[in-house]
Amino acid sequence: VSTQSTGELEKIQLANFPDSSPIILHMVYNQGMDGASAHPEIFDKESAKLAKAGHSLKSCQTFATALVECCLATENESGEVSKKHVLFAPEKPNSYKNTKIIGLVMEPESHDLQMFLSNKYPAGNTIVEMTVKSGRSEFKIKAFCEFRMTLCDGKTRKCMTGRGGAYCYYCDITIADYHTPGGVRVEDSFIKYKSKEAFMEYTKFVNEQGPIDSTMSSADRHGWTKLPFAAPDGIVVTHAAINIGKWLCNLVIKINMYFAMPEIKEKQWAVAGKVLQDVFATKEKEFYAKLKSGEYGGKTNPRIVMQNIGQGHTGGGVVGNEAKRLFLHGKDILPLLVEDPALGGKVAKITELLYVVIRVLNSSRKVDLKVYQGVCHRVGLLVISGFPWANMNETMHSVLAHSWEIVQLNDCKGLRTFSEEGIEGLQKILRSTRRNRAWLGHYMRNLENTLETMQLETDLFLNSFVPTNKKRSLPLLPENADTDLPGGMNFLKSVFVEEPELEGEWLTQ
Repeated sequence: VSTQSTGELEKIQLANFPDSSPIILHMVYNQGMDGASAHPEIFDKESAKLAKAGHSLKSCQTFATALVECCLATENESGEVSKKHVLFAPEKPNSYKNTKIIGLVMEPESHDLQMFLSNKYPAGNTIVEMTVKSGRSEFKIKAFCEFRMTLCDGKTRKCMTGRGGAYCYYCDITIADYHTPGGVRVEDSFIKYKSKEAFMEYTKFVNEQGPIDSTMSSADRHGWTKLPFAAPDGIVVTHAAINIGKWLCNLVIKINMYFAMPEIKEKQWAVAGKVLQDVFATKEKEFYAKLKSGEYGGKTNPRIVMQNIGQGHTGGGVVGNEAKRLFLHGKDILPLLVEDPALGGKVAKITELLYVVIRVLNSSRKVDLKVYQGVCHRVGLLVISGFPWANMNETMHSVLAHSWEIVQLNDCKGLRTFSEEGIEGLQKILRSTRRNRAWLGHYMRNLENTLETMQLETDLFLNSFVPTNKKRSLPLLPENADTDLPGGMNFLKSVFVEEPELEGEWLTQ
């Protein structure tokens, strides 16, 4: 239990708690890990010895294990936990300032390292009993703590679980069927496969046998590569925006490539052959240059830097923000970059719908599930009918076919609190701290200084005294949104449901 949680209890009036003893609290944490490269060069005797032994620190990454305090709540008289019994919840749970680093490791990225960290800081539930003194009073507290493994990107989760490959993580649809109506509107919901016992058995198998290799025989794999598992934290929220944004850019580039080569009658997503690869490289360079400059279509457009996505470091906060800006302005700017005039309108409609999907995933508001499900299915069918030669990747399939189900598991709310954005944004601060604010004479001292500094940097109590520059955030949805759905339903504004304000004097304290 962190000091912030116990410290907050002293500020809350005792009348807020039930009279029974001990006080029952429920605490929810997000945790996970991520690696950061480009660490500083450290010259000391131990580093030289490691380099001579073939263990150079240049091949290592700074792996950070982090924790986010998401919720502190108490029970009501009937033993239930509801929204009005929440005592503490951060305003921005996916901010790097709320992401506390609890461990640093200098190692090359590997399955063994990630399994070591996941075993040292395991996800799951635990019970903590403690005594809190407030003035002359003393209270016994029993806290039920839930740790959710959400601060991980897709690569880390695959490395930890061994999943991936030909089958979807949530259903038994294969990668060959993603770009089909059945791949967008899955008849057999993955919820029916949900089984904690099966997942625990699978985790035990991976821990004992190692990651599942696609070259294993079916008997050795025990069917694990096909068995789906459900979890509200399954969608990697920030990377979903990045990967879908990259897919949209590739779609426009390939439209321009085929428009420049009208002699090709049978179009396909894969760029095969030297001639096609050369044309694709040319169109790709032109597309990203125009997108970065903003000078196209006879006017000045928003400048968006997207060319680094998919070329190594795809998870940074800067890249994630650029992807969100692409969806924000994509309806207006992407049609201007499409050279085929007959397809510009289709790209605009697909981008508009995908923007709604991304904003729902990055929100914590109540969602009209039926409307959102219709949006996901509609954009998938538009892609299939408008571009039958295209291929949907794993992210597109999981978001369009399954994100509405994961939202349903999350009490019909957006997945903002499950986002890995906090630990991704923390990597830039971590690199800067290691270079400029930590001892560079010894690599272990460097890690220790960095950990101590980052503990203070992300302390909720200390940050409450630091003035912040309130930047203008992106609008949740465009103001002048309309659509051609049957009945003229304005789904861009009706996809969210307004929740009634809670009543209660102690809620404002």
